[in-house]
Amino acid sequence: MKINKILNFLNPFSKVCPFCYNMQDNSDVCYECYAQLIFLKNACKKCQQPFDYILPDSDICQLCHDNNDNIIEQMRCSLVYNNYLKSLIINYKNGNELILKNIFAKIIYANAQDLLKNCIICPIPLSDEKLSKRGFNQCWYIAQCLQDMSGQEAVDILKRVKNTQSQENKSVKEREENMNGAFKVKNEYREYIKGKNVCLVDDVITTGSTMYSAAKELKKCGANVYLISLARRIKFIN
Repeated sequence: MKINKILNFLNPFSKVCPFCYNMQDNSDVCYECYAQLIFLKNACKKCQQPFDYILPDSDICQLCHDNNDNIIEQMRCSLVYNNYLKSLIINYKNGNELILKNIFAKIIYANAQDLLKNCIICPIPLSDEKLSKRGFNQCWYIAQCLQDMSGQEAVDILKRVKNTQSQENKSVKEREENMNGAFKVKNEYREYIKGKNVCLVDDVITTGSTMYSAAKELKKCGANVYLISLARRIKFIN
């Protein structure tokens, strides 16, 4: 892959796959890489888990129906989180493949264009510690790309007020407790978002604890909250 990157740098007019850097006839994802992406279909509009069975005249699953969740209007995820996508996202988060923000945003926009028509785009913020260590917020980069594609403004509405522990290897309940009170709406936006649609952007939704914690704060200020992400971890997919 390093050789392909060098060749691409030396010949900027060449057409390469943004995932594997192999030469091809166009500048989109090549067929081999595209085949490893699993697009999410037939899923609940609230939690984006595939239906076990469908309620009559309903587009939400039984669990969301029973929970009667009114925090979010809708969740929209483009891809199933698998090992191939995981490797791409890790490279992106590590700063090795920042160009991926463009293709990630393109995938999200193609799937959530209707939700992005009349909204404020809000990225999930990082803690000061993680932002300092990483040097950038990967969700903010994607939000800026979505701003260019949709014509809707991307705004850093939220701040992270709690240095949470890593969510890895935690149970659903532990994740919820860990994220409780992690976000606050910045004072200058508390009145601004009242009655407006806010699309909260993240790269991956696992249990939803992070997104729901942020959504609750936006909802408190009177916003209509939509959750959009590149990928969703599905219960039966590695």
